[in-house]
Amino acid sequence: MKHILVLLMAIALFAIPTDLSAQSSRVSKQERTALPDTVLNCNSKYIAVFGDIQAYFSWYNNIPFYRAALEWIANHSDRIAFSLHTGDITNYNSVPEWEDFYAATEPYISIVPFYSCIGNHDYYCNASNPWIYRDSTRFSNYVGFSSTVSHIVSYFESGKYENVVVREHLDGEVVNLLLLEMEPRTPVVKWANEYVKTHADENFILVNHRYMSANAKRYRNLNYMTDTVSKPGQYVWENLVYNNDNIRCVLCGHVGSRTRVLYSTNSQGRIVPQIEFNIQHEPHGGNGLIQLWEFPKDDDNVYIRTFNAYQHEYVADSITEYQFKYK
Repeated sequence: MKHILVLLMAIALFAIPTDLSAQSSRVSKQERTALPDTVLNCNSKYIAVFGDIQAYFSWYNNIPFYRAALEWIANHSDRIAFSLHTGDITNYNSVPEWEDFYAATEPYISIVPFYSCIGNHDYYCNASNPWIYRDSTRFSNYVGFSSTVSHIVSYFESGKYENVVVREHLDGEVVNLLLLEMEPRTPVVKWANEYVKTHADENFILVNHRYMSANAKRYRNLNYMTDTVSKPGQYVWENLVYNNDNIRCVLCGHVGSRTRVLYSTNSQGRIVPQIEFNIQHEPHGGNGLIQLWEFPKDDDNVYIRTFNAYQHEYVADSITEYQFKYK
């Protein structure tokens, strides 16, 4: 009998869930006490960036690595203002993938907001028909978190989150997030351009999934859209970024391994970084990797490093480190 009791206790011990979601409580940013950590500068504010997260939701066992990153970010909500994602939340635009994403992400949204652009895998496509139809996506059904929608100040299409402007703040200063669809249509680029020009005294970060290639060159061709009004990254640069000095940087994903950067000079002589970040080829669907964009209080520059939120350490190589002038 004693041996049976010991065996049952051991089984119960191993049955305790180790999934990080089971340990996280649904508490607000005000209620949560941020953990002390030497990773972050106490005099800086940060943006946390997720590369393509689709592989987390292709296999359920990968999801704890995504949750580990969310949990780490939430535990540092006093320093991290919000999170950005480069697109491709799902691999197949399937309901189970979207449901898993929502279930994993929603508990943390009220602590640190999460904003994403749409990727090609967030639409319906398959190997025999790679072309994408914009109305096929479930994107707007799952990214409209109540605590983040209130930050949207402009929509290209009412009720749809594929093309929006989000107003956020970094240490009291306004920063606008311009989230655009895959290979954006010319009316979308025109709408974005007009909004940016009418808010010339405010800074913008453009987030667009398929903007540049793995060799850090802007796309000059379409690869997914069949219509005649969709445009590649080069068109976005020429008709949106180049003449708007308040677009301080471009963030994209889609291809490559980890990160690349392209520096280009705009019409005002400012060097604009176009940063690609993609983690889908990492072990465990992403391995808990994020980028940390540091905005020091008394510095005009932004400093970017890749961080493993699962192992709680920076990636030790200079290839994943960038800086650029933001102010």
